[in-house]
Amino acid sequence: MVELSNLEFNLLQGYLRNISGIDVPEEKRYLFQTRLSEFLEEENCRSFSELYCLLTKGERGLQRRLIQAMTNHESCFFRDGHPFENLVRRLLPEAAARRNGQSQVPFPIRILSAGCASGQEPYSIAMCVRDWLEGQPGLRADQVVIHAIDVSQRILARAAQGRYTDQEVGKFINDRQRKRYFVRKGDHWEVCEQIRRCIGFSEMNLSEPFGYIGKFDVIFCRNVIIYFNLEQRQKIVNSFLGLLHRGGALVLGASESLYAVSNAFTAVHDGPTMYYVPTAGEPAGSG
Repeated sequence: MVELSNLEFNLLQGYLRNISGIDVPEEKRYLFQTRLSEFLEEENCRSFSELYCLLTKGERGLQRRLIQAMTNHESCFFRDGHPFENLVRRLLPEAAARRNGQSQVPFPIRILSAGCASGQEPYSIAMCVRDWLEGQPGLRADQVVIHAIDVSQRILARAAQGRYTDQEVGKFINDRQRKRYFVRKGDHWEVCEQIRRCIGFSEMNLSEPFGYIGKFDVIFCRNVIIYFNLEQRQKIVNSFLGLLHRGGALVLGASESLYAVSNAFTAVHDGPTMYYVPTAGEPAGSG
């Protein structure tokens, strides 16, 4: 492995922070070097200094590939469990109730999976939605839609295919879900078309403006903002505030919180689950 000097680390660390908001602390230096080394080889650079010079020429495609290389795409179906139980028990019923009240919030109910990686989270959400809709005879399947975004074109292409190994499916999907929502294709499992067509996948960098994607009832952004510096976290969370319908919910990862990030949200504790709603009086999405 090519050695990464202190100067090169500081230069590339600062460059990545400037173009993406992703902050790499000193304790993650070895992981940073490992991923950069693979990128170094892909770009046929002999040193990290040469790579830095190449990057600073400003070619957008190269910048995008660097961000993709540095982003952690680890995911699994029904990760942590509780947020999905909370979605069915509380967040979906509340979203439906808003449409039956005086708020004039239009259908469909919209859910965002931000930083969706290889697709397991939005597919888990879609399975929960399908199960919940069975007990809602007044609602149609097309009245709940899921939008999934990620910064990596490569990982989004994989997510849209919905193809997973035995190991990826076997650990987290029970027999009923496997029979109902997956189809065996050779040595892989494929998410059934009924679930795949519930989700729209698109490329989006959270460090750039993204308010044009409309309003949502629930935003899942789990184990994502932890990779950004404080200033960038604040910008991202403020963007989420503008995306939420009044009464909507922001779901973060178990190790994440909005402490020192934003006072525009109030934490709601529901058993082992915590999520955030816009604080009363804050300018959440119209509803």
